[in-house]
Amino acid sequence: MNVFQKMTIAFLRKNKMRTLVTIIGVILSVSMFVSITTFLSTLQQNTLQSEIDRNGDWHVELPDIAPQTMKKIQQDTRVAHVTWKNEDLYIDIADMEAPLVFASATFLEAEQIKIVGGRLPKNSEEIIVPNYRIGGELGLKIGDTITAHYGVKNSEDITAPMIVQGQKTFTIVGAGNFPMQYMDTDHYFALAPDNMANITAIVTMKNPKEVYDVVKDYGVPQVKYNSSLLMYYGVLKSVAANETFLGLAIILISIIVIGSVLLIYNAFAISVTERTKYFGLLSSIGATKKQLRKMVFFEALIIALIGIPLGLLSGIVGIGITMKVLEKPLTQFIDTTGQFTMHISYASILIAVLLAVITIIISVWVPAKRASKQTAIEAIRQARDIRQYPTKTKKLSWIYRVFGLEGMIANRNFTRNKRQYRTTIISLAVSMVLVVAAGAFTNYLKVGVGEVNEPLDYDIMYYLGEQKDITHVTTVLQQNKALKNITATSLYQAETTAFNTENITFLVYHTGFDEYAKKANLAGAQAILINKMYTRSMDTGKFIIHKLKPTDEAFDLAFNMNEREMTMTVDGATTLLPIGVSGIIKEMASPIVIVSPNYAKDLQLQGSNIDEIYMSVKDRENSEQVRMVLERQLIEAGYSTTMLNDVSHHADSDRNFMLIVNVFCYGFIVLISLIAIANVFNTISTNVMLRTKEFAILQSIGFSNKDLYKMLRLECVLYGLKAIVFGLPLSFITAIAIHIVMNRSISLTFMMPWVSLMSSIIGIFIIVALSMWYAVRKTKQASIIDALRNENR
Repeated sequence: MNVFQKMTIAFLRKNKMRTLVTIIGVILSVSMFVSITTFLSTLQQNTLQSEIDRNGDWHVELPDIAPQTMKKIQQDTRVAHVTWKNEDLYIDIADMEAPLVFASATFLEAEQIKIVGGRLPKNSEEIIVPNYRIGGELGLKIGDTITAHYGVKNSEDITAPMIVQGQKTFTIVGAGNFPMQYMDTDHYFALAPDNMANITAIVTMKNPKEVYDVVKDYGVPQVKYNSSLLMYYGVLKSVAANETFLGLAIILISIIVIGSVLLIYNAFAISVTERTKYFGLLSSIGATKKQLRKMVFFEALIIALIGIPLGLLSGIVGIGITMKVLEKPLTQFIDTTGQFTMHISYASILIAVLLAVITIIISVWVPAKRASKQTAIEAIRQARDIRQYPTKTKKLSWIYRVFGLEGMIANRNFTRNKRQYRTTIISLAVSMVLVVAAGAFTNYLKVGVGEVNEPLDYDIMYYLGEQKDITHVTTVLQQNKALKNITATSLYQAETTAFNTENITFLVYHTGFDEYAKKANLAGAQAILINKMYTRSMDTGKFIIHKLKPTDEAFDLAFNMNEREMTMTVDGATTLLPIGVSGIIKEMASPIVIVSPNYAKDLQLQGSNIDEIYMSVKDRENSEQVRMVLERQLIEAGYSTTMLNDVSHHADSDRNFMLIVNVFCYGFIVLISLIAIANVFNTISTNVMLRTKEFAILQSIGFSNKDLYKMLRLECVLYGLKAIVFGLPLSFITAIAIHIVMNRSISLTFMMPWVSLMSSIIGIFIIVALSMWYAVRKTKQASIIDALRNENR
């Protein structure tokens, strides 16, 4: 270690506060980098594994594959493995038609089929059934032998009864939990016979991104991609989502880098300014420009060696603790039965370190160049640091009359040292922009996620199917005191030209309509329009939210139902969703009108009738127990319980997602605010402390502490006002930029984060005042004589 490096270490030790603030700035910036990347990496890996557990580790299904094509696929070097199945046949068990899937041994042995009882079938006459059918209302159990009809469906009318081709005896040898794609209805699995035709190849790629090339090479039409899995691999990306993700990534990184660069740059710039005369003396005794630059870079190296490892550690530990606290919500959000594990991406750590190093290099380059550029005489005289600028008396007269001598001196301080004044104002303005940007990002993310991920407002859902006595069913269900809300609906769809769409959906609320109308401030209404509709652009994937009516006034709606021209009066429009609509509003992509049962009867609404009952439970923790009690009640009343489902875990997942978003957003705001505070505190406090000699001179000519504090308070006001003048337009521009980026994937109205803006303005004055108070408190410890003898300033 040479003498210059020893002097640098001694200087850092002497100026502990500024060194500490600089290290904290590096720690915060690195911590933010690594915590964000680690969180996203962990979420992506756990969600990916959950999707594989839920729906299988496959990438594409290729239907109607010939045997020779199947051999080519199996020999393709791009393919990791391939299985196959045939879903042409249906089986009739207890008067319920369900697909009979003949599959290869590799398909059955894969993780897609999880056997929970019995064993896998060994031939085409042995089947495995859904686990929930064992001991259910069908009375099935492992070991049973059943004789059932089998046949095919009309491809043009899948709802029509199957075309019976024969009868066969099957033995139930096992029960299993099947992937999500087989959960919409019962599926039964058997081992496929040899040389089976019309098979569907199920392909898993070594590199998922090559899946499109394989499909193109084999020329298979109407393939089925495992879209959700491919999305987590980053293969399926809509234009809008891609642009939004890239834009937000750029904005996030820019916010972190700008805040970090400004903090670290100001620290080194102040350090160099404070040591200007020191560098001049070293130059006068033979120190070269290269050696002076090395001193500044060595200082940066020490800061980096301390700050970067601590930043990595604090970021990983911090996000690890956060995810541990949110383990249950995160597990429910990704809907996994496995353990939520933290995944540290070494690539992310490397990126965080590189960004931190680049940030430090950028921050130190200009001060290092400036330190080596001055001549020895200029440095000793500090000619570039302190300059006198001519000021017209008239310009200061009003300041003198209003604020007195203290105000005039405070104003002269700005013109006396423009470089430090500009640095402080820029620091304050950028800090304001950082807080506003974080607030805007949080607002848009929360609103966007809330719109796209509309949380379910019910816990149990019951499809009646062909059972039409919806009034009696709701009477049976309402006997259960564990239910908080219950709404029975019937769904109808009709063609119409209203609202520039082709379809309109009527939801007839047999139970709960009057309460909903009161909540929507439309008491006494008979028909209410849901005043928003979701569509998605096929070209870009952008989520568009439409407002259908500009007012809440009543209007007549003309529509066509079953070739009948009809007209109804809609009493008003509201964005309030009744129970049950949150689960279907985005799927409909059409206007929804909530209709009372009496009005529906008067209009004689007819159509594809799907009776549904939505229920919320008083204690969500017991929703499954409530479902079981309801099942017994319905069976005793003579109703089927096949489609009685507990969906509370989906509702919990939606609510937990919003909790995760809130924690992430507010954590981001806190970290950005800390960087901004550290930046302003470091800049102002050090600048004030460097004015010790100036304060001593003022006190020596009669300035009291009261006068000195008045002058500094006026400087605080000037700092704050000038920062606001520069920060306001930049904040608006940043908020607009974030809106443009978010608006690429979901239509959102512009929202200025006024709370963040006002908080940043108030915070500016508070931070400036505290910084000056701290600095003056430190300067008061020295006597006037010692301060006047100080040669630093």
